[in-house]
Amino acid sequence: MGFKSSLSFIKQISFFSFVLGILTPGYLFGQSVAQEMLFAHYFDIQTNLGEGAEVIGKIHLKRNKDVSTSPIPKTYQFSIKSADTDIFEVETIFDSEGRAYGVLKIGDDKNSGSATKYNLSIELKDGNAVISSQDIIINVTEKTLWSALIEHYTPKTLSNKRLYGKTEFSERKLEEYINLLESNNGKFTKYSFYGMHPEDVKGKKLEYQWQEVSELIGGLGHAYATSPIYGINSQSSTNKERLKKVIYKSLLEYMNNVPIYGDDIDVNGEPIGSELGDGYSLLAENGYVSNNFLTHQWRTSDALGAPLIHIWQELIADRANGNEDADELYNATHRFYQHFFSIVPNNRRMDTLSSRWGDITDDNYSEGAWSDANLHHRLRTLQLMPILWADYNKPITYVPYWYDDYFNNTKFEGKTLAKDWSPNGVLADLRHWADRLGTPTQRYNQSGFHPDGTVTHHRGHGASDVAMLAYGYEWLVGNIEAIEYFKDTPFPIDSDRYQFVSDRLNYSYRRTIYKDSLDFLISGRSFSGDMSDFGSKKVSKDISDLIKHKNDSTTIKNESNILDLQKNLVSKTHEHTETISFWNADYLVHRNEIGSEDYYFSVKSKSVRTAGAEDFGSIRKSWHLGSGPFLLRVDGDEYDQDVLLHYDWHTIPGVTEEWRTDAFP
Repeated sequence: MGFKSSLSFIKQISFFSFVLGILTPGYLFGQSVAQEMLFAHYFDIQTNLGEGAEVIGKIHLKRNKDVSTSPIPKTYQFSIKSADTDIFEVETIFDSEGRAYGVLKIGDDKNSGSATKYNLSIELKDGNAVISSQDIIINVTEKTLWSALIEHYTPKTLSNKRLYGKTEFSERKLEEYINLLESNNGKFTKYSFYGMHPEDVKGKKLEYQWQEVSELIGGLGHAYATSPIYGINSQSSTNKERLKKVIYKSLLEYMNNVPIYGDDIDVNGEPIGSELGDGYSLLAENGYVSNNFLTHQWRTSDALGAPLIHIWQELIADRANGNEDADELYNATHRFYQHFFSIVPNNRRMDTLSSRWGDITDDNYSEGAWSDANLHHRLRTLQLMPILWADYNKPITYVPYWYDDYFNNTKFEGKTLAKDWSPNGVLADLRHWADRLGTPTQRYNQSGFHPDGTVTHHRGHGASDVAMLAYGYEWLVGNIEAIEYFKDTPFPIDSDRYQFVSDRLNYSYRRTIYKDSLDFLISGRSFSGDMSDFGSKKVSKDISDLIKHKNDSTTIKNESNILDLQKNLVSKTHEHTETISFWNADYLVHRNEIGSEDYYFSVKSKSVRTAGAEDFGSIRKSWHLGSGPFLLRVDGDEYDQDVLLHYDWHTIPGVTEEWRTDAFP
């Protein structure tokens, strides 16, 4: 069988760098000796913990990513050179892959005590030789940052249905699944991928099976959070334990049957690839799944958010108490999520305009990998990772081509796949991607935020689309999600991110919301959706959230303007009079709300620079939405749901020729 049996033996898998610009370099990196780079940037531990309690945040080697080609000497040992306290000790751990970690603990007969900070100088030695050293700070706090992130993100796994696969079970159905999984060692019946080579379950069948099983597990996670009979608030500890165990088992069976490493799967007797992540990202090249499936990694990971988050604190405790399933699942999770940063080969190309993110080597015209609105989709899983790692300093991925030394000794030396980023600690890594939620464009054929205040989701066919709702608006307000995530951490989001959101709400959306509805010509793939309360519900809420999460030091220069806008949107008295050209979008708005005259005109054209709305229908209803439609609104309901759902999409107002005559379904 080509799918390696080694998967049954689970593979285990520069904190705030210049990208963050939050803390001083001295605080971040101390006086590090260059022979080995350490990731050892943030540490904390709860107050009043006794001997043996571990500090959250291990000491990592950057070279841990290279253990398969450059083994780490077993003679390496971490030590504490000096400290302003004697309560800590450090232990050197090598995992089954050979990666080395320094684990800081409370020493014998010691206690973490009350809230304070301790300075330590740590060293990495090989025998008597000092390989690297670094000054660190251990924060003793009543609530660790890890606990705060769990507290923040746990409710999100229920309010965002994608994080439990949009799957909710009745108590009867839940009991059936518990019985099934107990008798079938965590495997769902009707799915044939377990233990099989992808070639034997290839194509849409494999994609659907992986996604559907992840969503079923998501339903188990939702039940664990909410079921009065089997969930965390159940009166029966036996029922609760049964559900937790089947979640453990089902996650293990699922994760262990998705190939990640290049040698997890053979093709014609040879490993499918040589890089970590190739077991997943090369599946399309071999005809096992579609390329689209691999570029949308959240399809295999999002639904696991609820089950993982809701069991994770118990899993950490179970693991410490010697529970083998908990230990296997912890390691399997870290292995599995390496797929999230695996990139299909064509998108790894550095110097071609035809690749997804353009010529990545040209900093003037490319924002690097992942510079598109799909970053908002990725954010759901990315926010899980600092919690699942339970270690601030472990890099978010070991997939090698993201690192700043990957292209050494090539013509791309000094370049990175992602602009200005190399993995260096999961919290810093997440912060980097949070700061990319305002990606600017330098070309039309590029995803990002245009200078005219519009946003394009996709690039392709030499032109940008205009997506002011799906998914451009979500990309914009993803900044607010990031603001909330980092608010109660030592690393709050800077004022410029608040200002970025505020400016676009105040400029672009002020001008394109008429009588509470967004102009459907520029709503992206939501063009036929219900946008009748876009202003009073969606935009209003996001303005509230933006203001609510401000810190004392946060300044929004036009705060009063967006608060006035919010008030008028909620009361449905918002008015605006202006003729405005959104020139990057080939889109013109002419509106008047002064005196007795009240109207809204808009025209949207396609050109060699811009495309029409995104549409995945077998026959595109949006075909003419960039062909020069001329919309006139007076009452505001001219294009409401009753109209759009029964619309003749061949004959958009203002389009003078019917370019297509085929029948709509």
